[in-house]
Amino acid sequence: MRLELIRKAEDLIRGYRANGDDAAKTALTSWLIEKKQIADLHELCADKPDLQHLVVTPRFAEQFGLGAQVLDLIRKHRDFFSSDEIFLATGAYYSAAARSMFLLEADRYQEALSALPESPNDDCAQYALQRVRFSYGLHILGTGIGRPQRYLRGAVDLFEKAPRFEDDLIKKALNLHGETALMGCVDILTKIAARRPSKAIRQALSLVMTRRAIMLFNSDKLTLAVFARTMRNALDIDPENELALGSLHDTEPDLEIGEMTGLIDKHKMHQACRIARETHHHKVRDQFFQYMRQMLESLREMGPDANVRRRALSDISQWCSEVDEAHPLTLEIREMMERM
Repeated sequence: MRLELIRKAEDLIRGYRANGDDAAKTALTSWLIEKKQIADLHELCADKPDLQHLVVTPRFAEQFGLGAQVLDLIRKHRDFFSSDEIFLATGAYYSAAARSMFLLEADRYQEALSALPESPNDDCAQYALQRVRFSYGLHILGTGIGRPQRYLRGAVDLFEKAPRFEDDLIKKALNLHGETALMGCVDILTKIAARRPSKAIRQALSLVMTRRAIMLFNSDKLTLAVFARTMRNALDIDPENELALGSLHDTEPDLEIGEMTGLIDKHKMHQACRIARETHHHKVRDQFFQYMRQMLESLREMGPDANVRRRALSDISQWCSEVDEAHPLTLEIREMMERM
């Protein structure tokens, strides 16, 4: 009968929560937490009759001054828990940070942050502090509210204890939009990667860098050269970043053409020829020979001095031959020179 009444009460509270009742949501969250904690303590103390008085809920422990004893019990039986995170989370509900943990589970992030103790004096309370700060930072990331960097840069210590939170950050990062949000995310992931260069973090950082650069480039806020450099930096972090690879491949011809054009304008022809000769892009080589044809047309418009024309034609022929001796323009110029 008792269990049936409890079940009906839970169903009733769930119904209120489903209708958007915040108080019901908080009440149900608190009840489920306490239900789990007391179940774990009951199992822990099942063969310890002298410790049965410590099988209490977190709020009961707080009200009757048993928190320190329960926390000591949990700490002495650390091996009972299947992971460090479960041990720390269980202890946190009996620590000085218990209220923050309850508020956090009810998604009341700001209140959870405000309720944190100033100086956590044990590892469980320290875990609670790290988790609350991380959760608050993740909550405001991308919203334009506050400074998420302040709360997320130090998340590495939490990730070491509970790797699943790293996945939460990555998931949020990859779903962000907007220049400011992506820039903040790049900053956060860069700081984290410096201390914890896991493959997942590096992949996320590389991809966020790429997406932000594409957004800025498409808005004419990045030059082609800076965009390409950013793509290379992203590939240094994650060589398998297909978005960066594709973007860099798409921009390389224009970058090479820009560099080659600048060299031609400065009359550094051998360097320009080297770019056209070594390029992997037909577009670059085609542009080079288009420039050479333009020079050839200009030469035809020169005055009657045959020696000057012959020397100029010889130069163009040499430049074309450096790039591709079998190119139609190279052969055409050779024929012109033979007829002169």
